[in-house]
Order: sequence, then C-alpha cells, then structure tokens
Amino acid sequence: KEKFCDVSFGDIIAVTGSFRTFNDLKIIDNVSSLQIINKAVIIPATKLTLKELNDNYDKYVGTVICLTGVIIKNDLLGNIILRDDNTEISVTGAKDCERQVKTGSVVSVLCVPARNDNTKYVIVSDSYYFDVIKEPASVKLGDANHDDNVNMEDVVFIQKHIAKLISDEEIDKLVSDVNKDTEINMLDVVHLQRYIAKLIDNL
Repeated sequence: KEKFCDVSFGDIIAVTGSFRTFNDLKIIDNVSSLQIINKAVIIPATKLTLKELNDNYDKYVGTVICLTGVIIKNDLLGNIILRDDNTEISVTGAKDCERQVKTGSVVSVLCVPARNDNTKYVIVSDSYYFDVIKEPASVKLGDANHDDNVNMEDVVFIQKHIAKLISDEEIDKLVSDVNKDTEINMLDVVHLQRYIAKLIDNL
C-alpha cells in the first residue's frame, strides 16, 4: 500500500474507500488502499482570470486551472493572496513558495479550486507550480497594497489599517508612512489623496 506522502500533484491513482459529500464537496474517506498508477502526468489546465473563476466558481471546483495575478500577501507558511484587477483569491498549500515568489510578483499558478462553506480558495501542492512572470520592482512610496500602482486602492488599504481591519503584519509601514512622521494615521491618508489628485508633485 502506498503512503499518502508518496502521492504528488499530477499522479494517476486508484483508491478504495467510502464516497460521501462534505460541505458540497465530493470526497473519499476511510481509505483502505491507494495505488499509484502513473507519476507526474501532464494535466491540461483551463486558463482563467480571477474574475472568471469568481463568477463561475462552482463550475471549476475540483478541476485544474491556471491563474495569473499579483501576489499581494505571502505569510511564508504556504498561504498567499493573489489579485487580478479588483478580484482576490486565497492560495494555500505552497509550503515552499517563499523561496520562489515574493510579494509584488506577477505569477502564473497551476491550482485546483476548493470551497469550505462560503470560503473560496485554491490549492497548490508545491511552489513548483508557480511560474514567476515578473519580479517585483522596488516598492514605491505610497503603494501600500504592493500592486505596483499608487492610487485610491492604497488610500483604502491604509484606512483599513487605521480602522484595525488590516493588521500591523499585513501592512508595509515604510511605504504607507507617506508623510514620514514614523506613524500611519489619517495624515498619511490626506497626504496620499493630495498626491493622487495632483495637488502635490511628490510624496
């Protein structure tokens, strides 16, 4: 009998167990045997934008897809947030992804959508399935959400931090403290808004 730890993403397997549904997902548990038929088969993946996935999520649950977006959060524990335009998705399972992908990187990722109650997320088995398209440039002052643009989304991001909706660990204090007074507060929000409105030339 093969051990579960011997199974990798892309393997073709034969499983004996009990079939049931859990949170609208079809699963097999009480597994009595697992045999690897073929290793590392190339799996065709459907290319989607994050919006296309979000709008038709249940259609793609359990299928292999390819997403492209900007990494806006990486907790270095295998959990990241991927953003494309105004849509975000949680990516979990990339246990070594901090070695290959940094916050601000544009990546293409091979993954499988899943759902736990109303929580949507996608699963990858290893950082191998991340293809870095563009490394992050030096983060600009004011680019609080690290999406390589300074705009009203950064103002909202800082406001959420002030309202304690975003933790200290989730915000880059160096680029969010736009008035350079060593604190992140409404003065930074006003200063950034004035810059975006072209009332001042530089941050």
